Amino acid sequence: MIMTNESCKKLWDEIFGTAWTAITSAVTDIGAFLVEGENFLIDSNARRILGLDADATGTQLIDTLQAYFSDVTTISPLRVKLLEVSDGVKAGVVYFESENAGIKPSGLLPSVSQNELIDIINENIGSILLALINIDGVNNRYRGDMRLSSIIYQALGEYKDKTGISAYSGNKYWLFIKDFRGDADKFAREFKDTVRSGIAAMHIDGSTFQRQSVTVTMGYGVGFEKASMFMHAAGCALYEAQAKGAGSYCIFTPEKYEHQKNEFVNIRAFSELLDDNLFTYHFQPIVSACTGDILAYEALMRTPQEIGLNPFQILDYAERYGRLYDIEKATISNTMKYLSEHQSEFEGRSLYVNSITAHMLKDDDFAAITADYGELMEKVVIELTEQTEITDESLERIHRRMKDNHMHLAIDDYGTGYSNTSNLLRYDPDIVKIDRSLITNIDSNLKMQQIVSGIIDFLHASGYLALAEGVETREELHTMIAFGADYIQGYYVSRPKPMLLREISSNIKTEIVKFSQETGNGTRKIYHVSENEIVDLAKLVSKNYTHIFIAVSNAVIDGFGLKKPAAVSITVKDGKKSTIVINSVKLIASNSEPLVQIGNNSEVEFICTGNNSFEHRGIYVPSSSSLLIKGSGDLKILAEARSCYAIGNDCQHSAGNITIEMTGKLDVCANGDKCVAIGGGKNSKNTKIRIISGAVSIACTGDACLGIGCFNEHADIGLSDCNLNFKMSAVHSVGIGSVNGSADVSLKNYNLDANFAGNMQTGIGVESEGKGSVDICAGRMNMVLRGRNLACIGTRGGDMKIDADGSVFRLYCEGGITSGIGDAEGSGDVAIRNSELKITFHTDNGFGAGSKNGSLTYDGGVQYISINE
Repeated sequence: MIMTNESCKKLWDEIFGTAWTAITSAVTDIGAFLVEGENFLIDSNARRILGLDADATGTQLIDTLQAYFSDVTTISPLRVKLLEVSDGVKAGVVYFESENAGIKPSGLLPSVSQNELIDIINENIGSILLALINIDGVNNRYRGDMRLSSIIYQALGEYKDKTGISAYSGNKYWLFIKDFRGDADKFAREFKDTVRSGIAAMHIDGSTFQRQSVTVTMGYGVGFEKASMFMHAAGCALYEAQAKGAGSYCIFTPEKYEHQKNEFVNIRAFSELLDDNLFTYHFQPIVSACTGDILAYEALMRTPQEIGLNPFQILDYAERYGRLYDIEKATISNTMKYLSEHQSEFEGRSLYVNSITAHMLKDDDFAAITADYGELMEKVVIELTEQTEITDESLERIHRRMKDNHMHLAIDDYGTGYSNTSNLLRYDPDIVKIDRSLITNIDSNLKMQQIVSGIIDFLHASGYLALAEGVETREELHTMIAFGADYIQGYYVSRPKPMLLREISSNIKTEIVKFSQETGNGTRKIYHVSENEIVDLAKLVSKNYTHIFIAVSNAVIDGFGLKKPAAVSITVKDGKKSTIVINSVKLIASNSEPLVQIGNNSEVEFICTGNNSFEHRGIYVPSSSSLLIKGSGDLKILAEARSCYAIGNDCQHSAGNITIEMTGKLDVCANGDKCVAIGGGKNSKNTKIRIISGAVSIACTGDACLGIGCFNEHADIGLSDCNLNFKMSAVHSVGIGSVNGSADVSLKNYNLDANFAGNMQTGIGVESEGKGSVDICAGRMNMVLRGRNLACIGTRGGDMKIDADGSVFRLYCEGGITSGIGDAEGSGDVAIRNSELKITFHTDNGFGAGSKNGSLTYDGGVQYISINE
């Protein structure tokens, strides 16, 4: 309470009573004031409601009260009531009228309900401009709503009399202009500038506002033919404007809306992610190459499931909308907060934080961080990437911050980008992270071994610590320890987790200690198979054999008696025609090499009996060779690598002929960035894939995955008399066909069940602009796809002929753009004969069957197509 003398206090008690203080402490929406000459008294509630500073004078109080007696008070919920007292004394109460509470910029504009708004839009189609505006940072208790309403009203210029408003939700409002004939972009730009200038003036006069951020963000729709489209487009535009930052605007025309509507979910998620700071983080341990002890964690950006954006998408949107600085600020703030809240877990350990070099924190923002967290800053290691050049001025600022706060500096991705000796000396870091591109498969790459060992020697000679990142195999771990790396980080040691791991796996830790105490992991021991020999795998393992070499026509490998998978690989000599029986053989890869490597110009027949399994790596089939898999037994292959394959070759190289003719089960799983389950990346020899019997299950996860086919070139695929099951979860997936090439697919006497999830999913055909054919006959297909852009059978913008006869199709899709059988964008004739077709889509843009520029023929059968029904 502000008071000036004792007489004023006595008069206060006479007017308001001694219980007033207790009343206003319980009811905060009412306050009182008293003015007697130059003396005055005002309680804390009234001072807060009126927006007065603690040192306000009586004159300022009177001036402020006077503002609330003008006509403009009709748009504010604040009310002032004077009391009848003696001459020379002014006293009264200030309060909020509850029925008008909230920000209501409608006092100067006609207000309508949303139902009335829909009628207005429909009545004025072709001449109306609709905006959805979001108001942030304003508080009606400081008269901000009154002033902001006046600013918005003035910003309408010549359209004041044609404009109305409708409440949407929270601080969002519909603003509509009837009979709008001007340039929408010009109007939006001038409206934004006028509002921004008015808000700046509010801040400058300072009488009613704290130094808070007050913004009006706007999304416009113009030129639509339906009210629903108008409103949805304005909503999309608002979220895109918010993605650019508070105070921005965006206009959606029908053309822009059509182009971007399917990306709206991601844009909205990105906007909410930044505006509501919904970031989460996973933490990957960094361990000592000598002891295996955890020395630090790297904080890796993640998002909640409801946001669903990966770090690459976040950075892409941030760059597109100019929000990279906001990402940098959120990363530093959030990770420091986490460090502060988990101090006990960081005893003797550091936190590595990635920095966007070109958008490092401004001095005032960095000073605020250091003021909040003080000595905790010394536990932070800032990672700078070498993908971008750093100016001398920026580098000087970085070094000053590191020194002043006892922080440490690491250079990330060394060996790529702008990395060179002179830059390294300029940066003068404490730790250098050797890029994983130099470490991948280093155990089998002699040239890279020479390069990396030289780098580590140079780093140590220069006084820097060497951190090997991206270590994904036991052999890579062993090699990097042997070369003298100080720290190790990678999936093999420990994957990122949403919590802080106290210790890594005891097995891995034991390996690290063992490797650091020795110079090698044993010699390569090869067993040469004799003709018609039955090889006892358990005996080979007991004698420390690591490889089986087959240069004969017939051999049997018997895994009976193995207690665990054997770290043994199989190689077939170049130019051999061999039949190999595998009986209950369980193999596990100990390095990056395939578990079964077929030589060039070879023909190999695998006959499976019992239960067989290959872990981590698969079967390599070069383009000049062929593989036939037969037998009544089962074979399970789990392939894991950044670019992996189960049977054939990776996505960059050609595979040979592959034929599956099993009566048992083939279970294939491929996990990595780019995966091929059965097939390869190219087709230099016009090879074929045939599955002519058996039950085949395929599961893939990663960034881009192919179930059966050729990744980048033509795929020749024939499937018959088989049961097929697919489970694909990736950003891009194709079940049968090609990702970037063309395909001819034949599917006869089949039973197919498939479940796809991800961004762009294709069941059978080619992902985009594909050519070729799909011939389907006599079978049953049940396909479920969920994602952003979905095609069950066919391609997008290509030319594929599709012929379906005597089949039952159950095609279900949930996504932004969906296509059943054919090509919604391209050409190619579609013929469906004597088939039962049921298509069920829940989508923004659905296309049942046929092609945009081709023919569609139905001959018999039953067709049921349901889109959003």
